Amino acid sequence: MNTKVFAECMKRNMDKQGITTEVLSEMVGVPVPRLKELETGEFMPKAKEIIAIGKAIKVPPLILMKGGGMVHSLCVDEKGKRYGKWEEY
Repeated sequence: MNTKVFAECMKRNMDKQGITTEVLSEMVGVPVPRLKELETGEFMPKAKEIIAIGKAIKVPPLILMKGGGMVHSLCVDEKGKRYGKWEEY
């Protein structure tokens, strides 16, 4: 995993959600100094950190690990009809 793209995606989506490092720390239970290390992209996040951060900033963990961007997903509506949906993370 490229830690720089992880960090960029994390920061971009924190800004998008209006979440500060301090608020994210409280939400996920990761100390602020550790989050700041992850924001620089110099350290590899642990799996439980990726999952918790992804949930808090509303980005699926796999997409967060790959750096986000435009993602296409296949959805099914309440009538069972399939449709495609694009989202930017």
